[in-house]
Amino acid sequence: MKNITQRTILLIGYFITICLNSFGQERPTGFIPPSEDETRDIQRELNNFFGNSLRTYEGDLSNIVSPSARFFDIRQTRYSTTVKDQGQQCGSCWAFSALAAYEISYAIRNGQTIDTSEQHALNCSQGGSCRGGWPSEVFQWMKGNKVKNESQETYRGFATGCSNTGGQYLVEAWDFVSNSRNYLATASNQQIKNAIAKHGAVATTLASTPQFQRYTGGVFRENTFIQNNHAVIICGWDDQRQAWLVKNSWGSNWGEGGYMWLGYNSSGVGQGTTWVEAISDPNTHNTDFNDYDIDGVFITFNGSLEGSQIYETVKLTINGQTHVFSTHRNSQSSFTKRIELPRGNHNYSVSASTMFMENGQQILKHGSGNGSINVNSSRSLELYMTNLNGQTFQIVIQ
Repeated sequence: MKNITQRTILLIGYFITICLNSFGQERPTGFIPPSEDETRDIQRELNNFFGNSLRTYEGDLSNIVSPSARFFDIRQTRYSTTVKDQGQQCGSCWAFSALAAYEISYAIRNGQTIDTSEQHALNCSQGGSCRGGWPSEVFQWMKGNKVKNESQETYRGFATGCSNTGGQYLVEAWDFVSNSRNYLATASNQQIKNAIAKHGAVATTLASTPQFQRYTGGVFRENTFIQNNHAVIICGWDDQRQAWLVKNSWGSNWGEGGYMWLGYNSSGVGQGTTWVEAISDPNTHNTDFNDYDIDGVFITFNGSLEGSQIYETVKLTINGQTHVFSTHRNSQSSFTKRIELPRGNHNYSVSASTMFMENGQQILKHGSGNGSINVNSSRSLELYMTNLNGQTFQIVIQ
């Protein structure tokens, strides 16, 4: 059986993007679409590896905005991150696109913004080179390799050799936005909105032309027959403009402060679109939660996958606030989340969805529970599954 590294190498061979800089200089690489037979092989590889568990996992995540909203702009939230510049000599848009999407997911999951190292991804992920690459290969690499901070390995615009120690940030899960799981498939507008509503942004590809590179503002619309050759993220939309909010990696002097309003269905946008979910960091304190400055203590909640469990998402409500924990066996088999609470007695309700593998079939089961916890000092609590009966179970916290 092929291991995941072999799968990754197989897929990279089919998708090399041409990344263009702000001066219009093309990167020396190519994009070679697979044949129909090769496309079917890719799809089979992905479905065999991922199955349906990631589809259900994503469905359990909370929305940060309604996917039916007429307008969303990540820059108007606290999850927005800085615009970066891939430079004039390196076609590394794939790394910038992947980490831009990841940084927004991390901010949503952990309540703080980070600045990850595109140089580390360029050097070590095997997702591409300065001649081009593909964002999802960075996500796959980050499921088992921690990417560094920018301060640990600053961007130089050329590969410098891999040093794969000292990183901090992992991917919990990723998948294609299109239901077909086909690298060449273009996600629909509604599929993209659904993914942004949960993850804040998606990595995608488009066709960059000389007109695209000269964009300075307004809504850009272009129908072109050239192959998609550039990777960006989509992090908002405006139905009145009929346009996506695109974040580029050509610095803040390009476009509208590094962003573009790109018309729906323009420039081939949407091909190979992927979402990514960052792992919750137990050392961060999510600012979505109340900060009690007086007489507050921290309670750490822990849980883990057991036996045949593939993934689990837990929603815990305390004091009217809901906190979401999740983990997937493809990334790590446990979760830890720290919540600050005032001293005293607190009632809680908890629900969970978990996927089991039973007799070669993926079975989704649901659990719930309620009770109270007394908080006098900082401590750790465990979440346990009890009374499993068919497709339901009870949850106990102690």
